[in-house]
Amino acid sequence: MRSTNYRLASPVRLRTSYFVLLTSYLVLRTFSPLFAQEPLVFDVASIKPNNSGAVGQSVRFYPPSGRVTITNATLKGLIIQSYGVQESQIAGGPGWMASDHFDIVANSERENLSPQQRWAMIKELIVERFQLKVHTESREQSVFGLVMSRKDGALGEHLHKSSTDCATIRPPTAPPPPFDPAHPPPCGVIMGGPGRVTLRGVPMDWVAKQLSDRVGRAVVDRTGLAGYFDLDLEFTPQTRAGDAADPAADRPADTGASIYTALQEQLGLKLEPQKTTVDVTVIDHVEHPTEG
Repeated sequence: MRSTNYRLASPVRLRTSYFVLLTSYLVLRTFSPLFAQEPLVFDVASIKPNNSGAVGQSVRFYPPSGRVTITNATLKGLIIQSYGVQESQIAGGPGWMASDHFDIVANSERENLSPQQRWAMIKELIVERFQLKVHTESREQSVFGLVMSRKDGALGEHLHKSSTDCATIRPPTAPPPPFDPAHPPPCGVIMGGPGRVTLRGVPMDWVAKQLSDRVGRAVVDRTGLAGYFDLDLEFTPQTRAGDAADPAADRPADTGASIYTALQEQLGLKLEPQKTTVDVTVIDHVEHPTEG
């Protein structure tokens, strides 16, 4: 049985769309529901504390089976991933949500589940086992606006309009086949690793959401660019600046371009600090889970 590995930084949010195709180093996000059905739940699941002190977290899917294993994850990280929010969009809750780590082993008798369906099941599981109760409210927050950086509005060399009309491609009614890096599909591909983002056939709001994970702050698409795009972005990985007021302050000395500089030089885009109203997930109640 082959497993699909997801490497998680802490706390990286992973969301998946049907079209997102996975290898062990992909960074994933969910953007739109493509499988409308009643919520799925795991048939059996175990949640236990992880006190190993290990660095790093992981999520493994085992297609086509419904098995999922999560190692050394924090509850806050799982909320970020399964609820599809930024870290800055979570308010309240006890400190242990970000400091205590857990291992989860869960299984469903259903096979051929999409990554999106599995994350929805993880969400249902943490709501039940952690007695998690939340509500959403709008708050003004600091964000980055993704805008054009060149006066003539030209795109950078590594950003191109997709040659495929992705809007006309219907989502299949079954989960996708295993990802073949040699023959990737033209639409909805999101791949990445340290210092690298590769997107194929995605709208600009997907680009903004991918950048959010890299800069530690919500990014809002203000480019005005319509349609679907391909891009390749390479930059020097660095510690997220969070609420840094000046993006240039996050550039490491003599080690290459920061993500902010790379955006301008390679894509013809830039990030501008802005204020806007965003939805915030407020933690109303949460408890440590009982083992088992």
